Amino acid sequence: MVRRLGQHHRPWSHRVITAGTLALLLWGDQARASPWSLPQGGIYAYVGTFWTRSHHFFDADAERTEFLNDGTSRVYGLSLEGAYGISDRLMISGALPLLRYRLADDLVTDAGSSFGDTRISLRHRVFEGPFAAALEGGIKFPTAAAKDPTRAQVGEGQYDFEIIGSVGKWFAHRRLAASVDVGYRWRRRNDDTGFRPGDERIFRWELSFDLTPGVSIGALIDAFDGDDGDARVFGMVVPSQTRRRTTRVNPSVTYHLAGSWELSGSASVPLAGRRAYGGKQFVIGVSYNQGLDRLSGLGGFSSPRGTACCSIQ
Repeated sequence: MVRRLGQHHRPWSHRVITAGTLALLLWGDQARASPWSLPQGGIYAYVGTFWTRSHHFFDADAERTEFLNDGTSRVYGLSLEGAYGISDRLMISGALPLLRYRLADDLVTDAGSSFGDTRISLRHRVFEGPFAAALEGGIKFPTAAAKDPTRAQVGEGQYDFEIIGSVGKWFAHRRLAASVDVGYRWRRRNDDTGFRPGDERIFRWELSFDLTPGVSIGALIDAFDGDDGDARVFGMVVPSQTRRRTTRVNPSVTYHLAGSWELSGSASVPLAGRRAYGGKQFVIGVSYNQGLDRLSGLGGFSSPRGTACCSIQ
């Protein structure tokens, strides 16, 4: 059910819409910590474009709600990502989104462009082969130009740290791969605003199927559940009821172009949420994967993307 906020509520504000659109502003490709990684010396590079347009967000009561005053959120961006196999079991990855946003209603407009926050992750594969397991740690650096939570932001202004455990299985006779990720994200304080978001628990489940030797389809369920945060006001720490959660389903299709090149397209559709973005998100990208043949032989996902680029926030 879609609920429209009545006019007796305070006017639609950029504080509300930016809290929701942050999910996209830090999101480019559908990142995950799958247990497969690049072989030693393997190189992975990705460039993609992503966009969204929405009139909705999930409010504090987990209701899908329209923005007041005909409010609309539009975000477009470019996602740059790379990964390198340090060894057959250790892979480093990093990513930086470039974003252009326009948040507007009948009363006010806020628009601009900026880099997003930078992400770097390190993945250690514990087991290899048809059954694989890995442990991944990541850090988000506050490199975005806009960080004021009362305005259109492309970053949050604080460091985040996360650790994710992942297990997966390749079913060769069915050309099917499945993986599950469980993790925890520690969120630090924004020194400029004094606000600290609540820590979050992360869950992802992914299924990938090879339709033909050159075409694969996939589905990813991505969810997190957060705690309340707090704010530092005049030297005092004040609790803030900002707990958020979201569940999204992400269908995707990948086409093998030639050699180590692939073309991929995906969407991110919200199923439920609280204080979260309510719009659909889309991405199209091209990747170069030097370890593609070996990964295919091991039965892993063809693209060993890490959590570095742009997990849904």
